[in-house]
Amino acid sequence: MTTDSSYQNVRLSEGLRNALGEFAVGAYNSQCGGHLQYHGVEGSSIMRQRIGTDHRYRFPVYVNEDGDIVTYQALVVDRQPGTNSNYGIVKLKPNQAKKFGRFVVDEHNKKNSTSLIYDSIDEASVKRERCGTDDRYRFTVYVKQAGAREAVPYEALLKDKQPGSNSGNFELRSFKRKV
Repeated sequence: MTTDSSYQNVRLSEGLRNALGEFAVGAYNSQCGGHLQYHGVEGSSIMRQRIGTDHRYRFPVYVNEDGDIVTYQALVVDRQPGTNSNYGIVKLKPNQAKKFGRFVVDEHNKKNSTSLIYDSIDEASVKRERCGTDDRYRFTVYVKQAGAREAVPYEALLKDKQPGSNSGNFELRSFKRKV
């Protein structure tokens, strides 16, 4: 039994990338009653782990979700590598960054009676810190003032009081305009 417990970056053919991505999205829709539409997989971001004769692929998949192209993280097991015929999905979850960005802007607006508008989040800026039993996320979110054309950056600190539970038990700890 061959086991390589670490993931390695791999380059796959466009056909195999699309087969993995389409499978992941289709399986997610079947399991969760979703209506995601497959949009693509970035070829340079695919990681593979070999466990026995199986290959596990971890990769971002782009989907159309209610008119927005968003990133989900997929984990797909290929039980017969090279045949493109025996996949089993382990996990597909939405990228939390967009959810975090919208949450902090909404919370700031409620607490301060403002009307900032969520524009985007710098996904590369998201840093997770473990603090006791909580997770804290620090990131840059871009917002617009009502009527403004330009988005401005804010530094946010978000606390997840029940990490891993998908309960959405968040608390906005800090939200400051970056200078």
